[in-house]
Amino acid sequence: KNAGGTRLAVPPSRYECEMSDDDQRRAPPPKKTMLSTIVLGQLTIKDWSSFVEIVKGVFEQVANDKALQSGPGAGNNASYIPELRDAPSDRLAIAVCTVDGQMCAFGDSEEHFSVQSTGKTFAYTLAMRMHTVEYNPGHTGPEGAAYVHQFVGQEPSGRAFNDFELTRPDANGVPHPFNP
Repeated sequence: KNAGGTRLAVPPSRYECEMSDDDQRRAPPPKKTMLSTIVLGQLTIKDWSSFVEIVKGVFEQVANDKALQSGPGAGNNASYIPELRDAPSDRLAIAVCTVDGQMCAFGDSEEHFSVQSTGKTFAYTLAMRMHTVEYNPGHTGPEGAAYVHQFVGQEPSGRAFNDFELTRPDANGVPHPFNP
């Protein structure tokens, strides 16, 4: 250590730089690499192979459940959205990707599909996080499910997602779809 700083070698070059102790404290931490995360045992799911076996078991249980393949348990494709109406109803997949990049997938996971309402789960999760001090320390005002649930099932207009309303007729007497 020299006056006011530490000499650091910067690999792979032979150049040296000086960084004061204060600069070192303010420097951002080094970025983790996937390899270092694995080697240091810092993966989100430590026993990945056991986790994958559990996911595979869930997939196989659902795929082999005869009650979900026909009859009332199988359900029907929504008919009011062409992408859903025309989608093959025999497809099934499960895929998991952790924040570390660990991935597994079973079934028809390579098939393209229309996400439609599945995106609502992400919007709901985001809304819940935005309206709780635990996840959003700067949040003020009402929080949690009691607040968020006031808006679940509503469009920004305040009407139900599939509500069809026409505006008052225009000068020619023609009503138009309501579009706020």
